[in-house]
Amino acid sequence: MLSVIYVSVADPGLTQDDILALLETAQRNNARDQLTGALIYNGQNFMQLLEGPIEKVEACLAAIRADRRHNGMIEIRRR
Repeated sequence: MLSVIYVSVADPGLTQDDILALLETAQRNNARDQLTGALIYNGQNFMQLLEGPIEKVEACLAAIRADRRHNGMIEIRRR
């Protein structure tokens, strides 16, 4: 089991529809990959806790890092 918390800076052009699409995709993929956690968006930044099987968390983080809807991703905790 791996648990990671990260923060990042959201693209300033994100719309409410973009956020809803992100949530729908994340919920579907996380259920498939047995990942749990929480995602917080304050209009400028994302903060996420992501937990699950090590290989699934690492794959999800790789996809998150490549996502152009945010940048400057910094892991603040990894256990």
